Amino acid sequence: MYNHKLINDLAWAIGSPSLVDQATYTDDRLLTNEWFKKQIEDNHLILSEQDKSPQLIQSYLSQMPAFRLGLYFENLLAYWFTIHPDYQVLKKNVVISSENTTIGELDFILKELSSGKVIHLEVSVKFYLQIVHKNKAVWLGPNLNDNFELKLAKIFNRQIELSNKPITTNTLNQYGIEIDERWVIIKGRLFSHDSKLSADTCWLTIDEFEAYNDTQSQWVILPKTHWLSHVNNLDYNFLAADIHDKDSLLVELNNTFRSSPVCIAQINNQIETKRLFITPDDWEQKAKDTLG
Repeated sequence: MYNHKLINDLAWAIGSPSLVDQATYTDDRLLTNEWFKKQIEDNHLILSEQDKSPQLIQSYLSQMPAFRLGLYFENLLAYWFTIHPDYQVLKKNVVISSENTTIGELDFILKELSSGKVIHLEVSVKFYLQIVHKNKAVWLGPNLNDNFELKLAKIFNRQIELSNKPITTNTLNQYGIEIDERWVIIKGRLFSHDSKLSADTCWLTIDEFEAYNDTQSQWVILPKTHWLSHVNNLDYNFLAADIHDKDSLLVELNNTFRSSPVCIAQINNQIETKRLFITPDDWEQKAKDTLG
């Protein structure tokens, strides 16, 4: 891990495994875990230098719109390809429209400098909780407004295919751009139900958490700005008032709990050891109700 949170987030955005199980989903447009690992290994010195001068990435991100997790992830990748010795960002967020109607948007147009290939890249970061519905595992977003299976279909059937459409080709031709390859990056975390917290990432209800026997750990509620990389220095990243033992965390949750799950990190010796979502007791039933 690096010293600065933004560099840890940058390294996570690049080096973490794909959210998609590549043993079962073999679309060749999906960048592989081997590719992600190689990026970190080959460019460790670049990340180390960035860690010594975090004002560079701070300045870059400060020019971007207000924080939204997906946009933050996209901007981290934009910065990565800006400082990467092997790539050039030709265009970002290319809006495709017809007769004043927006059809879609291309996340990135990259040039691979060694080969000269031009790449249309689509990126996404998602966090899903698993439920079992009608004997089938289903992955849903914490707010129940996102479905992993439907998201994959949208990315691979619509978003990445947008650059194949004649109207997009005509738009890109205005910039002298012709697409050679299409790539997809999907990152995030998957949380299965586990009332015993035996897994490093899991979800459980607030009643199940209350029954969990742990008097040693510290806990922090993670705002979305902390959903990417692990917490590696508790006191550096959080105020004392944000750090809880189990009892005070339950008080905080009961005071602030709404209808949506809350993302929590378990901390031991200043380092994150588990990442979990604590849900209202009726969240799973509401999830099933949305599926019909």
